[in-house]
Amino acid sequence: MAVEALSGTWVLVGVAGLVIWLFGGVLNAVSYSSPPRPSGGYATAVISALFVAGGVLELVMIVGILTESLSN
Repeated sequence: MAVEALSGTWVLVGVAGLVIWLFGGVLNAVSYSSPPRPSGGYATAVISALFVAGGVLELVMIVGILTESLSN
């Protein structure tokens, strides 16, 4: 039962990472279709942060599942 709960936790972390990563992709697509802004640095930083956060959560999920499966 505890192993299934841990696996569920890692899957939730992965899904959260995927949602954050996809949200960054949507913002990236919207920023390309909108008229260019003079600065643009803020939007680029936010999009990059979303991609990084989503990627880190995906990596945490993979490492968590691997360590959990190797420990059993």
